[in-house]
Amino acid sequence: MPVFRPASTTQGQPMNVWFRVFYIVLALLPAMLHAHTSATSDDITRGLAWLSSQQQADGSFRSNTMAATDWQASTEALQAFASAGQLDHLNTQTLATYLAGLNAHETELLSRRISANLRLGQPFADDLATLALRQNSDGGFGDENGFDSSVYDTLFALQVLANAGNRASPATSAAIGFLLSQQRSDGSFALDSDTASSAYITALTLRAVTPYLYVYNVGESLNKGQEYLYSLSAANGSWQSDWQAALFLLAVVPLTTDVTRYANTLSWLKLQQQGNGSWQDDAFTTALAVQALYLSANISLPTAPDKATVRGRTVDAGSAQPLANVRITTSPLSATDLLSDAQGSFVLNGLEEGSYRLTYEADGYLTASQTLNVKAGQLIDLGDIRLNLAPTTSLVRGVVSDANTGLPVAQALVQVTLAGTTTDTLTAVDGSYQLSSGAGSASLMISASGYHGVSASANLVAGSAAEFSVQLQPDSEPTVPLQLSGRVLDATTGQPLADVQAEQLSNASAVLSGSDGRFTIPSPLAGEQQIMLSRPGYDSVLLSVVVPATGRAALGDILLTASEPVSTTRITGRITDADSGAAIEGAQVSVFGSSTTSDSNGFYQLDGITSLEFVIGANATGYVFGSAPVSLSQPRALTMDIALMPANAGGIQVSQVTTGQPAYGAYQRVALSTTLTNLTVRERRLLLYVLITDNNNQILDRFPGADLPALPDTDNAEAWEHYKQHLSDATEVLAPNESRHVELAMGWNSGRQAPGQYRVTIQALDAGTSQVLAEAAAPLLIEPTQALPSLTAEITPAFALLDSNADLTLGALLRNASNVPVDASLSWTLADPDKQILSSGRQDLQITPEQTNLQLTLENLQQQISRSGNYPLTLTLDTAATQGTPEAAQLFVPPTVRLQVEQDLTPQQLIPGAERRSQVRILIKGVDGE
Repeated sequence: MPVFRPASTTQGQPMNVWFRVFYIVLALLPAMLHAHTSATSDDITRGLAWLSSQQQADGSFRSNTMAATDWQASTEALQAFASAGQLDHLNTQTLATYLAGLNAHETELLSRRISANLRLGQPFADDLATLALRQNSDGGFGDENGFDSSVYDTLFALQVLANAGNRASPATSAAIGFLLSQQRSDGSFALDSDTASSAYITALTLRAVTPYLYVYNVGESLNKGQEYLYSLSAANGSWQSDWQAALFLLAVVPLTTDVTRYANTLSWLKLQQQGNGSWQDDAFTTALAVQALYLSANISLPTAPDKATVRGRTVDAGSAQPLANVRITTSPLSATDLLSDAQGSFVLNGLEEGSYRLTYEADGYLTASQTLNVKAGQLIDLGDIRLNLAPTTSLVRGVVSDANTGLPVAQALVQVTLAGTTTDTLTAVDGSYQLSSGAGSASLMISASGYHGVSASANLVAGSAAEFSVQLQPDSEPTVPLQLSGRVLDATTGQPLADVQAEQLSNASAVLSGSDGRFTIPSPLAGEQQIMLSRPGYDSVLLSVVVPATGRAALGDILLTASEPVSTTRITGRITDADSGAAIEGAQVSVFGSSTTSDSNGFYQLDGITSLEFVIGANATGYVFGSAPVSLSQPRALTMDIALMPANAGGIQVSQVTTGQPAYGAYQRVALSTTLTNLTVRERRLLLYVLITDNNNQILDRFPGADLPALPDTDNAEAWEHYKQHLSDATEVLAPNESRHVELAMGWNSGRQAPGQYRVTIQALDAGTSQVLAEAAAPLLIEPTQALPSLTAEITPAFALLDSNADLTLGALLRNASNVPVDASLSWTLADPDKQILSSGRQDLQITPEQTNLQLTLENLQQQISRSGNYPLTLTLDTAATQGTPEAAQLFVPPTVRLQVEQDLTPQQLIPGAERRSQVRILIKGVDGE
């Protein structure tokens, strides 16, 4: 849909930003009336399957009902698949081409394209330079160069700068400053000062600012924004639209450790998923919902200070693929048993300290169990729980799709007949299925209403799984001869590969792929077969499939990897699983649009890189996108091994938070320490952050655990590099399986906080994203404190002349270091040099904790000064509070002075007629006149 643009820049907010925001809201009105059905446990998988079907031939994502523009939906869809580690389900090449062809006038589009190209391994340097020109003197970004700054454009620019690794810089510092200046007293943000507060703008702003939590003082602003969004959420978690609920979750989940704050919204959003897997049949809304559900399901959960949390993931021992719907029980029994989700993940919360036995049960698999000893406040990440197929059971699984459209066929009946006994199941909404069977020679049958059925024979082996994927032909069309088809793509470019030989090894029959990369083997042998795909210059691929007796077997897309020519700078390395260390085959490795894929041993090679500064990125199915900035002094051969984090990785534990001593008084430094444990087999980089909360869970203070210098207030590059070095030094780098005790450089000053129970929470943040990975807390007791550490007498003026009538003010400065009220009685005495009392008095005081430096006027008096010397003002404090020694003051009176003159003449005699120089010396001095 076209977006209105002004003919030229104007003073004020450009109209196209208004229109984009208004369009998103307006487009939702009819969508809000859609009926929904309940989501199943595979809601994320179903959402991604539906979203994948919305990619158009030009690479964009578009649906009949749209709450946003095509490019907004396309970039959010890319983020959804990238978050879930499923980029291979997209045609990334056509998506990159689509984005490159857009005229990125708007800062939002420009920013979204930069982030997308970073994901896709496409060039983005020119766009980044264009974006930099749009930053104004107030720190904000405008919609175009010369346009006034807006919250909307600035937040998208900040997201880009964080993604590009530019969190600590003059540009981000100024942009953060602009955004914080636009926050309203209720914590909300709006498009500009003339518009109403917006949940949409506020949620987007929180998403943009969160990566800067450790770098800048944004914690209070983020907290206020969270509270504003919480206030808009209905008691049942509902929102006006599904996309608002999704944005709410994306904004608050990375920041809060209290799942109850968003649990109702999460449940409500799941209930809005439709039967086809979408939310409101809308690509934009579905992309946001999938991101929100995935983030909520995979964020590392913190540990309560007195309860234990156990989490893990159930996987197939043979394929290492996640296993959903595995039943997890505990003994002694917890409140409820759990089922693993679509990613195989599970979390057991609220476990008391003690010994537990965990049991894992799944159809077709051997039951597994383990014993755990948990401690109070512990977070235990079990990693992957590998379940073995039952030795007497065989599994049949695959995907069923439509032969004409390629879309999944749901509710297809899958039957396996073995020794006269038939077992069956129905395919899910994404066309997938799994069926347990015995071992032996079996007949496989798949049928669906409106389609011709297909069948196959296979020798099912006990303790293994057979993959049987077919395309069904509509029954309105005649049956087709047996054939096996697929499509071959270049793994680097995603383009179809012609002249690839597809050979069925059992009968040596072979065909070549066409210009579109597709091949069809007519009349292949039925049953279990091996297919070899090869082409000169590419690595061969061997596939094992089950071919039906009639109809079509579909292999889907097969990627072949080509070697890149050697050029100026060559990068070689290995892509591995960050948890297991195993090689990742087929990972796409990219630098500035040049890409390759890792081989069966995880090795890759990239040539032709001329830039000395670049970002290398790696994508692989089931893994989080990994990247690293590279800066070279000169072109050279470079080795870079990249460990990719599984898409649901956690594995950080914060435990044993200590406060030095169990109780503190007022104005004492609370020493903090904790133990960090890396439960994974990869290196983890963490930043520590501290929260101080009261008994009502209100945050009183927050600060980095490291002693960071003040932010540079200039654009001086050296100053910013110095600050970045401090940030780097603050990073805790944990080796695989390392446990380390950390003494925090920054403690907390108890100040005048009221006596009572408090809580110290130490959070472990991901050093790259500032996302909370884990936390632990410890109680802290602040005891009643009455302390008056200093009392200083004051006389004004501090000197007087002898025999004068002096106007004097007697006072005192009392320093209060108490956290409760203090009653005291202050007495004073003014004496002359002979210790004769000239004045005295008494003043009763009621001192509150807020009166930290109390300036007291004791007496104003007129005093005849008759003696020289020191007139002491002494103080006495009568109180139950601990106190320091009072300091007296002195009124100094100098003695009277008379002048004494002495003279001397040299020489005293002169000879007549002689010329001599004479010297006269006069000495004037003051002496005591008394």
